[in-house]
Amino acid sequence: MLDYCLDINDQSFMRVYTPDATAISFPFCLYEDGYFEAGKNYYTKRSEKEMYLLLYTVSGCGTVKVDGKIRYLPAGSAAILDCREPHEYSTVSGAPWCFHWIHFDGPSMDAYKKILLDEFDALQITEKLRINRYFEQIHAIMNENNAMLRYALTSDIISGILLILCNSRFSKEVRGEVDSDAVRTACRFIEENLRCDISIDQLSAMVHLSKFYFIRLFKRYMGVSPYQYVQITRVNRAKELLMTTGFRVNEISEMVGFSSPTRFTKFFSDMTGMSPTLFRKTSYKIPKED
Repeated sequence: MLDYCLDINDQSFMRVYTPDATAISFPFCLYEDGYFEAGKNYYTKRSEKEMYLLLYTVSGCGTVKVDGKIRYLPAGSAAILDCREPHEYSTVSGAPWCFHWIHFDGPSMDAYKKILLDEFDALQITEKLRINRYFEQIHAIMNENNAMLRYALTSDIISGILLILCNSRFSKEVRGEVDSDAVRTACRFIEENLRCDISIDQLSAMVHLSKFYFIRLFKRYMGVSPYQYVQITRVNRAKELLMTTGFRVNEISEMVGFSSPTRFTKFFSDMTGMSPTLFRKTSYKIPKED
């Protein structure tokens, strides 16, 4: 299954390749690459694709959902997905989500699975300039006419990107596992209690941090404030309910924690550019995937 809305501007591009047997024999092989400046209506939902996807946010913020878990990708963060499992990703708000991405695979990926895929997470990249250069090199190298050189260079660069992701994961664990656990706990509570009133005081007390430190910490990890995360998560959950259930708009408003249908409609419209009713009518179009 593939469902998407390709809301991207003219600065965006993507390329699809058909690797031959030689390309596939290298440690890593590139199947698609691109750079998107995605608008507020951009999203992709996919149930199966026989390769991996790497997303790296340059600016703005995206959200990725795998196995019911939602992670935000603010600027400077990355996520790697096994596309054989159902997944989805989209722009978080009205600001463009600008990101590099590649679809790839290769025999050496088995060695990275335990480090990078055992736990689905967004990684704050420690070497932002270097990873940006790597993506720019991939986009440029694919114009190289010498096929063997292109295969070797591309494989080497993908390996370099994965090493940066590994370093970022280990650095994160060393410098702040307690802090990241606090943010994850708060996010999980928000996602599981959208129907309830959720306050910053409540969240900070729950993770045993001062209110002001908690706000700074949350924004550093998630790219948005706790209040924004609550509202964004409510709207994203409302989108799911609008597309997959027959609940009325006022019922959905209550289910995701808005105090009134009018407030819900205004906030939803401000974030998505359309009313909940119009979103339900126009947003769930599923093209066939060969």
